[in-house]
Parts: sequence; C-alpha cells; structure tokens
Amino acid sequence: MTTTSSSSHGRGNDGPEPARPHPRWQDLGVVRITLPAAPAAPSGPPEPAEPDAGPPRPRRVVRGPSPDPDRYAYVAPLVARVCAVPMLAVGGLYTLGSGMATDPCSAHGCQALDQALIMGACLFVAGLVALLTSWALPRHLRTARELTALAAPVLALISLLIYFNLPAAT
Repeated sequence: MTTTSSSSHGRGNDGPEPARPHPRWQDLGVVRITLPAAPAAPSGPPEPAEPDAGPPRPRRVVRGPSPDPDRYAYVAPLVARVCAVPMLAVGGLYTLGSGMATDPCSAHGCQALDQALIMGACLFVAGLVALLTSWALPRHLRTARELTALAAPVLALISLLIYFNLPAAT
C-alpha cells in the first residue's frame, strides 16, 4: 500500500501542478499556440552588406494591354470612318463601273487608262483595309491606330482623284 503526503492531494508528487487547458477545449480540437519572443533590436553599427553575388537579376516585364485603358482610343478610327466611308462608297461605285470606260479602246490601246483603273482599284481596297484595321487594332497601340485611321481617308481620296482624272480612251 502506498502512502502520499497530504500536501500533494493524492497525486504522488510534491511539486506545483502544471497548467492544463480546460477539458472542453480539448474536446473541440482547440490548440493553444505560443509565439516566440520578438528579436532584440540591433545595437551598434550596421553589419556590412554581403559581397556582390553577380549582376542583378532582370525584373520580370509583363507585356500586354496597359493597366490604364486609353479613354480616347476610339476617336481616330471614328473620325476616319466618318470621313472615309462616303469616299469609299463613291469610289466603290466608280470601281464597279470602271470596266465600261475601256469599251471604246482598241486591242492595243488605252494602256494609260488601264493602269489608272488598276491603281484606283488597288488604292480603294487599301483604303478599305486601312479603315477596318484602324478598328481592329488593340487600344494600347494608339500610334498604329492613328496612322491607319489617317491612311484610310487619304487612300480613299487619292482613289477618287484617280477616277475623276482618268485619261481619255483612244
């Protein structure tokens, strides 16, 4: 039979009792976390930096649309559309009817007229492509949009001037 002292309350040790979590916390799965002590503030002069480990690593450059979208990116294509569409419509009618301009030509004549008609048709198509491209380019390519928007009415105007000044058929 074992005897215990009266101060230990029957547990068999004479030391202080360790702190225990509440029994219900263990049932709930709660874990007590203790944080480490904060590091002491450095005293004295700062330590020298580590020796250079080589050239600095380049920063990662993310390409793509700018985070700030251009609010006025639609203006140049819109102005080009307003100016070029009427000229392209008239130029399209002249392109469709230009085949009749060569009716009075002989088999070996009208080379200047044929060259002018081909040049006018090519410039008409180039103006149409420039107009569509100015809308299709992304907004962050502002300079390219402005240049193609400027090219559309200019090409349409040159095409019309060629059609209005066709050489005479002989």
